[in-house]
Amino acid sequence: MKIDVARNLLAVKQRVAKAALAAGKAPEDITLVAVSKLASPDSVRALVAAGHRDFGENRVQDGLRKVAEVAGDNLRWHLIGRVQTNKVKYISPFHLVHSLDRWELAEKMSNYALKMGIQFQCLLQVNVAADPAKAGISLDEADDFLA
Repeated sequence: MKIDVARNLLAVKQRVAKAALAAGKAPEDITLVAVSKLASPDSVRALVAAGHRDFGENRVQDGLRKVAEVAGDNLRWHLIGRVQTNKVKYISPFHLVHSLDRWELAEKMSNYALKMGIQFQCLLQVNVAADPAKAGISLDEADDFLA
């Protein structure tokens, strides 16, 4: 049985639009990131053919492989997993890092970006529950971190 990727993508986009409107948001302001971490390059290409552009990978190595295998100038790759500091030099192909979760990583990214003359786009991960089992900057540190 063949999956109709285009139809499924449309259905998800319609659900997202409905939820956005219910929340008083404009649907076009929402970015749907297809998590492709377990998907084959062919599956990702099927989504690209259906018009999707944003893909998320949780491992740097897997993401780099997909970036190389699924070429496209208008594709945006998101790094959604925790980044090891020794992988910072490999993350520049990613459009957005969703998991800036500690000072040490921020310092490594900043130093590398300055050295290479590049910028990283990041989302700060905040551990609002102060759960020691979870990653993220503490809520108390967030203001200082962003300053």
